[in-house]
Amino acid sequence: MLALVAPLAPHLAEDAWAALPWPAPAESVFGGGAAAADPAWRDLPAADLGLMRALLAIRGEVNALQERARSAGLIGSSLEAAVDVHVSDAGLRARLAELQAAGDAQDTIQHACIVSQAALLDAAPGAGEGAVCTAAAVAIPGEEGAELRVRMRRAAGARCVRCWNYSEAVGADAEHPHLCHRCVPVVRALGQPAPTQAMA
Repeated sequence: MLALVAPLAPHLAEDAWAALPWPAPAESVFGGGAAAADPAWRDLPAADLGLMRALLAIRGEVNALQERARSAGLIGSSLEAAVDVHVSDAGLRARLAELQAAGDAQDTIQHACIVSQAALLDAAPGAGEGAVCTAAAVAIPGEEGAELRVRMRRAAGARCVRCWNYSEAVGADAEHPHLCHRCVPVVRALGQPAPTQAMA
């Protein structure tokens, strides 16, 4: 742990290293080396590796579209955007659909791209239908023949005053009308008072 902290807080790490209650493996924290990564972490199954490549490619395209939309004055923050994604490879699309189905239990495309809404489409999105920006077909690196298309549009609904995500569920709860479906149970569980619109 000290080897990980050392580049950020070298004096603190050296002092802690000098005060270890057991014999230190080296004179300095910088000579002790870092712990080796578990080899299992390097050997991801091919399906998981493909999923990560697809997520990184999607995120890269979404980031590029966000910059285009910001430059044109169409959106401000990334949370004002919603994205529609199509992946040509059926197997990879099925894996992404499983990830999307997990909802708030895992980081979905929405959370990986830091947008308010994300949809995985079975067919390539068109340029119309409320699109702010559309990306041309892009190959997914390392995935033979797999292509990706992304369309960005403005997110639907109102902004949650707690997480700032746009959601059509904002206003659905009478006790917390300014919160989205994810924030309402959290605020209730913490016993916090309802935030007001003025806090946004």
